[in-house]
Amino acid sequence: MGKEDGISGLTLYLPYPPHLPHLLLVTHYPLPTTHHFSHTLNPNPNPPYTMSLKDRISAEIKTAMKAKDKIRLETVRGIKKLILEKESEVRAKGQDELTEEQELAILTQLAKQRRDSIEQYKKAGRDELAEKEAQELTILEEYLPAQLSDAEVEAVIDGLIAKTGASRPKDMGKVMGPAMKELKGKADGAKVQALVKSKLLG
Repeated sequence: MGKEDGISGLTLYLPYPPHLPHLLLVTHYPLPTTHHFSHTLNPNPNPPYTMSLKDRISAEIKTAMKAKDKIRLETVRGIKKLILEKESEVRAKGQDELTEEQELAILTQLAKQRRDSIEQYKKAGRDELAEKEAQELTILEEYLPAQLSDAEVEAVIDGLIAKTGASRPKDMGKVMGPAMKELKGKADGAKVQALVKSKLLG
């Protein structure tokens, strides 16, 4: 069996043939002095590359084209269009690329547009158009943080009301600011606003 001394090399203890079991052949293999051993080696010294939203969408466009998925293709092209517009805007101000917060704002804006359209089409009895918008919304939500349930949103709002001491409609601003910051991309803004308003009205 072998033993590593951790400094100078590797020493092997090998038994002689079976008829001489009391003897051992000792062989020492020195290790190169350039090798350094550590008990805290990083198993992955190069962290994985995180794909930007723009790169991810570009890849999705190619996939949708190959699959001839019209709804997905229209949706991801819409995302990329808004990304390019926002990039142009921030570069004019000296910013090299979009932040994650700005990317999230784009997705949130597009999702809100779909929700508003769904509501309007349903009121007008245009179920077919409402269904198309719903399909696009489902695709958009793939890029957004997981949506919180109504109970989870209510719990967040209850906590903020208690924290800020809000108790009347005039205090709505005290709650809405931190609520939208905490729930951004995780809940529909109109739903959050309606819930805050109803709680402060009592």
